[in-house]
Amino acid sequence: MGALLSCSRGRAPDSDLAKANSEFLQGDLEKSQQDAQRGYQRYRRQPEWAWKFRVLEARAALWRGMHPDVLRILDTAVPSVQSEILISQLSLRGIANAYTHNFPEAERLLNEATQLCADQRSASCGELVQGRGLLASQQGESATAEDFYQQALAFGRSHQDSFLESSALLNLAAEALAESHFDEAIDYSEASLRIAQIEHARVLELANQANIGWAEYRLGDSDRALVVFLDAEKLAAELGDVSDQENELTDLGYIYMDEGKLNQANESFRKALDLAKKNDLKEHVYNALRVLARLSLRRGDLEKASDFADQAFDLARETSDHTDDLYPRLVQAQIASKRGDTANAETTFRLIERDPQCPVFLKWEAEHSLAQLYEGQNRAEQADLEYRAGITSFESARSTVRHEDSKISFLTNGASLYDDYVRFLIAHQRNADALKWADFSRARALAEGLGVLAKDLRRTANDSTASAPDLSAHANSSRSTAANGSSSGSM
Repeated sequence: MGALLSCSRGRAPDSDLAKANSEFLQGDLEKSQQDAQRGYQRYRRQPEWAWKFRVLEARAALWRGMHPDVLRILDTAVPSVQSEILISQLSLRGIANAYTHNFPEAERLLNEATQLCADQRSASCGELVQGRGLLASQQGESATAEDFYQQALAFGRSHQDSFLESSALLNLAAEALAESHFDEAIDYSEASLRIAQIEHARVLELANQANIGWAEYRLGDSDRALVVFLDAEKLAAELGDVSDQENELTDLGYIYMDEGKLNQANESFRKALDLAKKNDLKEHVYNALRVLARLSLRRGDLEKASDFADQAFDLARETSDHTDDLYPRLVQAQIASKRGDTANAETTFRLIERDPQCPVFLKWEAEHSLAQLYEGQNRAEQADLEYRAGITSFESARSTVRHEDSKISFLTNGASLYDDYVRFLIAHQRNADALKWADFSRARALAEGLGVLAKDLRRTANDSTASAPDLSAHANSSRSTAANGSSSGSM
């Protein structure tokens, strides 16, 4: 962004470029793209200025999620002879190719820009480093992506580039979300948001609010997330930000589906899919397809569920991120279970459960599904073990949540697992165990809010003879400690 903010005074191109750049920062991406395009036409006889407008036009299109437009804008023009602008041009083309999963071309373009940056450390090199992180992220290489984002963050700070600093933090938040590190994602997003608000960069504020909303949703606070998603979707539509609008429509669909508003969920997911397909947002197409598969399964339409899951699986195979395969495979296994193909369903559930790269959210869902499969086959002992394995995975995920209020809301994610286990115990005349687990599930939020719950549930989840933890003993011990004036470091 430094190149866009350093134009000389007193010239009409400078004024026009500053206006279009201001529109970009304010989040009015469609207007910025249009004005930059007009600026390019107006000053095309002045190559230096024409290229600055061209780069801004492409950048606005990129942030809108209009990846084919980025390539159209930059691929049809004669490359700039100025290295600073050429680095931006190559970086933007590389990022657009990464998002459309043309990874070899993305790698080639970003490597070419890297060679230019080896000879000089221009302001555009920060955007290149971030582009390499985005490519790694699209390829499922989270650790590599995070390393590049950290480099971009350091570059932004050393060059006093607040936009790059904020956007690097934004991308670190997105990577944390992908790894289910929701507290960390909120911390990164809030840090990015503070910078964006100081700089009045609404384009970054919108994206950060969306990330915070998704983290809140995954932490179990759907009410707060719903408000964020509704506001963000409306604003994204007003600003012509197709990518963020598609994201918010998908996120809203999740909440509607959780609330049993299946028609609203379907409408939201379908709109998201149409937007993603129209603009060749392959990652977003995949996200919409996989959740439409889940929704169709929820509605009992196994044919549609299977079709959506197959499409999502085919898209997932285009990337090197193995974990993308697992989501549609889980739905395919659940469909197989519904159709009575229990052998195939069991095999797939097991493969997902034992996959070392399986996200923990998916792991406990596979274990929950496998428990229900065994329960339906009257294999009570195996069902009991799988319910407890699911509880172990859930509690493992919950143990990574740092903020106490988030720990409590996170319990929402495991409610159906605990409820089904209690129901299973009652159905098998284990009423005493059922009562203990039901009491445990209800009392735990209050107990942990007071700091009195032991966090190690691995024994109870793995030992089929163990009962739920005895909360009263922990509570009495904690009260006596408090009375003696002790305090824990976590408070």
